[in-house]
Amino acid sequence: METNTRTDRSLRRRHLLAGVGGVGLSLTAGCLATLPTTRRGVRYGEVSLPAAEPPAFRQWIPDEVDAASPPGGLSIDFQQPGARGERTMGAPFDDRRIKQRMNHVGIDFEDFEYVVVVGRTAVGSGPFDRTTVEETLDTIGYEHDATEGGFDYYRRQFTPARTETVAVGEDEVLFAPTREAIAEVADTAAGERPQRAETVEAFARLTEELESLPVVTLGHGHRAEAERTVLASGSGYIFDEEYAYQVLTDVYREEEDVSRRDYERRLEDAPIALIADRIDIRTDGRVLTAIIQHDHESFNDLLGPFFSYPLVTWGLEYDDELTITHQSGDRVEAALFTLLDTRRGTNADQQLTDLGETISAGDSLTVTIEDLDDWSLRLDGTVPGTETTWTEFNVSNEWFDR
Repeated sequence: METNTRTDRSLRRRHLLAGVGGVGLSLTAGCLATLPTTRRGVRYGEVSLPAAEPPAFRQWIPDEVDAASPPGGLSIDFQQPGARGERTMGAPFDDRRIKQRMNHVGIDFEDFEYVVVVGRTAVGSGPFDRTTVEETLDTIGYEHDATEGGFDYYRRQFTPARTETVAVGEDEVLFAPTREAIAEVADTAAGERPQRAETVEAFARLTEELESLPVVTLGHGHRAEAERTVLASGSGYIFDEEYAYQVLTDVYREEEDVSRRDYERRLEDAPIALIADRIDIRTDGRVLTAIIQHDHESFNDLLGPFFSYPLVTWGLEYDDELTITHQSGDRVEAALFTLLDTRRGTNADQQLTDLGETISAGDSLTVTIEDLDDWSLRLDGTVPGTETTWTEFNVSNEWFDR
């Protein structure tokens, strides 16, 4: 699954977040007055985060990444599927960036204790039935490739240049395009190569601030901000019965770069701050953290609507016709999806709705190809009630020829 759109919602979200980058305040120091005060509509006060179990996602993040890193640098996403606010918010926090790195291999997303994406590699952790996973891998076309470092590696190949790899361990399943990408991450967790938190002090400080939250996104590289340099930045989220909490943290190059007052000035006209219930800004050396407390309604308005994206393994076969098969995963409403003929700029003649109201494992659609030398098809989904779309896959004659 890929994300491919720049919707009105996403543009609005970027506008709301504008001016909040470069924050850095610590969760352990610098509390403000308990009672909120107001400066130009921004309410400041102490915010107490709900208790959370600290995960161990840092163990999977290598000090240097080669095969696992996509173009544009390394990004890291972490979620605990069972703690993403679904019970209090009505739907779980956005999971599309994580699910686009995974396939369904007999384990539902919600059954993982946590999932962390390190560049191109996704790690799903939690007890599972290994026999079910192995049987599913066989059904959807993966073949056993190797046993190494406590993992069984499986591989499926669409074309000579296009492969997918899954590694199955005792309590983890790893997904990536190549075995090399998985090995970088797996070797780090096994202690065979250094963790980034052990070698990059700024990254260690950043993850100390955020690692106890059930939803975390970490950025990549340095960012210039006026005369200051942010070495590491990230955000996290946690939820309780009353509020949704957004935590924004930056680690600066030098302690003197940290200016709480500068940050407050940036917040004065920022929509994200003006609609917040309360903001707690804290500093600890060269770390700045803003804890932003939202009521559920304003949080949904800011970052929603939330939607649990389907996790489906698709099979694609081409021989003068394209056969699309739902091989494993969530039963989905066919009307969510549109198959586009991107060469003609129109909808394809065949659609998943031809199969019925819902589609599930085993359902197949055969698509007629008019020009065998020049065709391209893309399967898009649309979040119900919105214009937000995502891409499940994109294939063409060139895709199969490589």
